[in-house]
Amino acid sequence: MAGDSLEMAERQIHTMTRLLEDLLDVSRIAHGKIVLKKEMIDINTAVKGAVESVKPLIDTNKIELSVSLASGPIYIMADKVRIEQIFVNILNNSAKFTSAGGHIRVDVGRDGAEVIVTIVDDGIGIDRHQLKNIFKAFMQTHVDQKKAGGLGLGLALANNIARLHGGNIIAKSDEVGKGSEFSVRLPVAEHVRHRRAEVPHKESPKALHDKKVIVVDDNRPAADKLTQLLKINGYEARAVYSGESAIDAAKEDWPDTVLLDIGLPRMDGYEVGLELRKLSNGNGKKLRIIGVSGYGQEQDLKKSNEAGFDYHLVKPAPIGSIKELIERE
Repeated sequence: MAGDSLEMAERQIHTMTRLLEDLLDVSRIAHGKIVLKKEMIDINTAVKGAVESVKPLIDTNKIELSVSLASGPIYIMADKVRIEQIFVNILNNSAKFTSAGGHIRVDVGRDGAEVIVTIVDDGIGIDRHQLKNIFKAFMQTHVDQKKAGGLGLGLALANNIARLHGGNIIAKSDEVGKGSEFSVRLPVAEHVRHRRAEVPHKESPKALHDKKVIVVDDNRPAADKLTQLLKINGYEARAVYSGESAIDAAKEDWPDTVLLDIGLPRMDGYEVGLELRKLSNGNGKKLRIIGVSGYGQEQDLKKSNEAGFDYHLVKPAPIGSIKELIERE
């Protein structure tokens, strides 16, 4: 009896710890405080790590699991812990709502510039009328409330993390009782995706990248590092450390592109973007404004769009992604 009580107490502590961590993550994401530690990772490795984490629950629930990894490495620039969290949360969801004797299948593949990880189960499924709300925080369908045992945060967190990495998740379900399917799409790492591309012999790097770029960030080391990387890649780049300085620099020597942080003191990036766009419209000169910020929620993207930004990247943005946007026609 004592052993059973201890085991139950441990399970409850584990559950409460997980729920607290989920709540904290929701708060961090909502306030743009989540920090991604990006590195080059193979998606196969991330999926295997997630499967190992959830395997005890799947085995306990007597569910059959099959995993089909990609035939070779597919690299993404991502926070390994957070990417695994996406798959752990989805697999946990499938395991909770699939009965004993049921099946879960994981497939890893590639579709052009994206990697796709599909998780399919034959569990209780999702009412088609509630599919559009499945990624909202605290969302629990009427079908799953008795079995959920959580706060309805797992899928919301998974989707937000995918979006912070430039990806998304699509949920499908034919009807209740017919299982569910979750497809996670993430961008393949830029320099790996293009590693076979060759510059025509007649075009030098300078001819490809002879563009002026202003980097705006109050974090001086970060601004200086990015500026140096741009110079190495053939751009004429300079760093400034405030919104006011960015506007002065643009007036002094009009740039092709401005890489603009949002969390600036006094005059934030949205205000700077609006002012730069007014200047561009007034002088008839083209200007590409790319947000490079830790703020990456839907409301942040909407505000940057309203402020005249052309693109919005979430820090730490890989240099390959920045170059691709600078060069995009």
